Order: sequence, then C-alpha cells, then structure tokens
Amino acid sequence: MDEQIKSQIEEILARHDRFRNSYFWTSPGSASMRRRMEADNSVNLEFTHNGRVYQIHQTVSCSCKNVYYRLEVAVDGQKKNVRAIKSITN
Repeated sequence: MDEQIKSQIEEILARHDRFRNSYFWTSPGSASMRRRMEADNSVNLEFTHNGRVYQIHQTVSCSCKNVYYRLEVAVDGQKKNVRAIKSITN
C-alpha cells in the first residue's frame, strides 16, 4: 500500500476516534470557526487495495449548538463499517 494512502487512513481513523461522540460537544462560537472546523475535518478518499476499490467519506458538520459526525465506508460499492478500513492498516 502507498505510504501516503496509509497515512491518510491513519488520520481518518484517528479523527474517527476523536469525533465519534461529538454529538455531545458544543459547537464553536462563530460561523467562521464552525465552517473552518467542517473544512479541516471532512475528507473524501478513494483508493484501490488488493484489487478492491475503497471509498471513504468522512464529514463533520456544525450547527449553532451541536457537532455532527458521519463516516461512510464502501468496498466495491457495498456499504461497510469502520472495521473494513481498520483491517487493511494492520
């Protein structure tokens, strides 16, 4: 696996551990800080590993009061959970 892809996956997994309980967080105070948080923590990644196509969409969105997190993983077009990408980094 390409080292750049591997490092991106590791960042995605670290972000997943950080944001998975983010619903209980308070959102940043200003609109510009909320948009910055969304831009800095949202990722779309597509790569091929062992002949399988992986698509990862990780989004963070902020309302005035809450922070929302979503991770979507697809392998060859089929929805999977985070374990699908954890298994390829080992």
